[in-house]
Amino acid sequence: MIAPAKPSGADRQPDGSWTLIAPVFDHHRRRSGLWLEMACASDEQARAIAAILQERLQSKIPKWLFLFGTQECLHPYLPLNLSSDQILVYPVTEQSERPPTPDGLHLALRGSQRELAHATGADWWIVTDAAGSAGSTSSLADGLAGWQPCQSLVGLGWSAFLITGNQRSARKQPKADQIALTRLLGLVSSDADTDELESLFKTQPRLAFDLLNLVNSPALSLRTPATNFRHAITLLGRRQLQRWLQLLMFTRQTSHHEVNSLLWHSAFRGRLMELTAQHLDWSPTLSDQAFMVGVFSLIDVLLNDQLPNLLKPLALPAAIERALLEQQGPLGKLLCLVKAIERRDNVELRAWAKHFSLNALTLLELQLDSLFWVESFSSG
Repeated sequence: MIAPAKPSGADRQPDGSWTLIAPVFDHHRRRSGLWLEMACASDEQARAIAAILQERLQSKIPKWLFLFGTQECLHPYLPLNLSSDQILVYPVTEQSERPPTPDGLHLALRGSQRELAHATGADWWIVTDAAGSAGSTSSLADGLAGWQPCQSLVGLGWSAFLITGNQRSARKQPKADQIALTRLLGLVSSDADTDELESLFKTQPRLAFDLLNLVNSPALSLRTPATNFRHAITLLGRRQLQRWLQLLMFTRQTSHHEVNSLLWHSAFRGRLMELTAQHLDWSPTLSDQAFMVGVFSLIDVLLNDQLPNLLKPLALPAAIERALLEQQGPLGKLLCLVKAIERRDNVELRAWAKHFSLNALTLLELQLDSLFWVESFSSG
C-alpha cells in the first residue's frame, strides 16, 4: 500500500470534485458504519483524502466502511490503514465489468432484491428495496426514510441500515414537552427574562433534566457543571442556550447508545451548515443562522405539522424563514447543499459544491468535523 501524502493547498482548490458521507446504523440504532462516495479531480487529491480518512477515523474506527463509486479514486491506496471492514460497493449491473477485489477488502453488490437474486461471489448485498427477511449474505437496507421503515426489518437478518430521508411519525399529536420547547424557543428568540423562562421550565421537569444533561455533555467541556436551569443560562449565555434548546427538541433516546435518527440528521445539518458558512467567511451572525436553519429544517417531521404553522410563534429573522420555507437566499442555498448530501444526490451535490467553490477534500473535512461533533453528545 502506498503511504498517502498529506493534503496540500492545491488539493483544497475548487475543481468540480465532491465527497459525501452517510451514517450506517446497526439493528440497535447505533452508528456502526460509514458510507463514502466521492469524485476526485486528481491522484494527489485522492492521496490527501486517504490520509484524512486514516487520520480522522482512528479516533472512532467504524465497524464497516462502505466505499461506493470511489474505486477509481482510492484504489491505489486501499485498504486504508484502519481495522474496519472495508467494503467496495459496485452496482450489480456492473458485476461482469468490475476488477478483482484487492486483498484486505470485501465486495458488495448494490441493487434491487430481484437483481441480486442471482448474484454470486459478494460478501455483502446492498438492497435498494429491502423487505422481508434478509438472505444468508450480509445485507444492508439502503434508502430508507427514517427509522420507522427499518422497524419491520429488525430481527429479520438485516445487518445494517442506510437512512437517506426522514419520514413523519405515525403519531398524530406532538408530545407536550416538544410543544413546551417550541414555546421556550419563542421566548428566547424574543429575549424574555430569565424568570419567565424558568417558570416555564418548572412545569416541564423532564425538559430541565434533559437540558442539564446536554449542557454538561463532553461537547461543551465546561469547567463547572450546571446544577440548575438558572445556572445553565449563566454558563451558556442566550446564544448557546438557544442552540441547545433547538437540539433538545430532537433528543428522545429510548436506551443508552441508541441514536435518535432525527436528532442525528438535524444536528448534522445544523453543524455542517454552520461550519460551511464559517469556511466561506460568512459573518458570525449568518453562521449562527445557518446552524438554526439546519436544525429547524426537520422540525415539521418531528412535530408532524406544517412548517409555516410551527415557525410563526418563533419570530425568526426573515432570512431564516425564507431559507426554510422557500430555500432561497444564501442560507436556503446552503440548505440545498446539505440536503443533497443527505439524499446522496451526487448530481445536485456537484452543482452546489461548484456554486460554493467547495471541493472533495474540503467537503470531506467539513462532514467529518460535523459527524464527530454530533456524536460527542448524541450517543452518551
